[in-house]
Amino acid sequence: MSWTRSMLALSSAAFAVGCASPPPAPQGLDEAASYMVREFYSDDATFQAGIQGFMDWFDLGSPNEDGDFAEPGRELLGLKPGQEGKEVDAFTVNPLKAKDIEHLPLVDQVVSDVQDGEEIRGPRDISLALGVVSLAEMGCDYARAEALLVRPDQDNVFDGDWAAYARTYSSGAGSRAAWEEGMASRTFAPIDEPLQPFKEDNSFADGFAPLDLASTLLFTDNIVDPTPVTGIDLPAYDLNLDLRHGVFELELADETGGNRAPQEVRVFAILTYNPDAVYSQFLNTEYGAGLKQSYSIEIAVERPNKKTLRMLAVWAEIIDPLGLPEGLKLTEAVGKSLNSSNRLTEICEGRDTIDDEP
Repeated sequence: MSWTRSMLALSSAAFAVGCASPPPAPQGLDEAASYMVREFYSDDATFQAGIQGFMDWFDLGSPNEDGDFAEPGRELLGLKPGQEGKEVDAFTVNPLKAKDIEHLPLVDQVVSDVQDGEEIRGPRDISLALGVVSLAEMGCDYARAEALLVRPDQDNVFDGDWAAYARTYSSGAGSRAAWEEGMASRTFAPIDEPLQPFKEDNSFADGFAPLDLASTLLFTDNIVDPTPVTGIDLPAYDLNLDLRHGVFELELADETGGNRAPQEVRVFAILTYNPDAVYSQFLNTEYGAGLKQSYSIEIAVERPNKKTLRMLAVWAEIIDPLGLPEGLKLTEAVGKSLNSSNRLTEICEGRDTIDDEP
């Protein structure tokens, strides 16, 4: 297989990111998904390699022991000549490793129990956060999909998924406007070196100026109250959700799945994680349930014919009193993701409506 790489475009014309070339792209969906979590705040060329790795899997598949490639994502979606795109059921990915999340401002000792009214904390075990992926080709123009996903009222965008949702654009006043101007003009602040945005307490690092990068990278703080999943009804909790977008020149197949060639496409990525565990009000009883840790990477890629390819990989450790299989709990959670892709399609195609922002 030939791995052809090109540079991030910071405008509608090709733009070389300094003199650096992208590193080798990760091979296969497992490696691409974890890579994009680990390298989310890296320089443009490094981040691009993760997107290319995902699209290599989508077009060509994952390498096997013989060096051949099998099960490309496009075939899972039925993207063959004469067939229409669709969604697929959730499938698993390998757990993340400690190095994949070491750059995130996470609480080291997470709540694992409550005894006599006091929290009992212990180290997080990333291997217990099992991973699943959903994949969908949405009948939604890329610009419209991105505009919906950046809105603060995600409880209106995804009606039924959230009982309440409050978003703050923590990059600073005017940061959302800078982000939207970047999208409209296709001009993005370059990220030439890996970033270290955070202190351990989840505040921005000294000297880091998030507003300067807001046309490319947007930080948000969110207080979310999700609707129940597998009967688990969590209270509102803090959720970090960071967004990154740009115009990338990637090696992509045509609509038949062949004839790969460089193409400029818009790509939108979201990294999400909860810094600390959250439990239901029954934490101090045998019926305690909660979300001990969760991480996700979402990628939206511009596709032909006003469509958008959406991939969401979620790793979560869900605590429930019934002892339901982890796969069942995660599959239901990813099922909500597939429903949200359908919701975006319905809004874009005019089959459903959404209120204006408050």
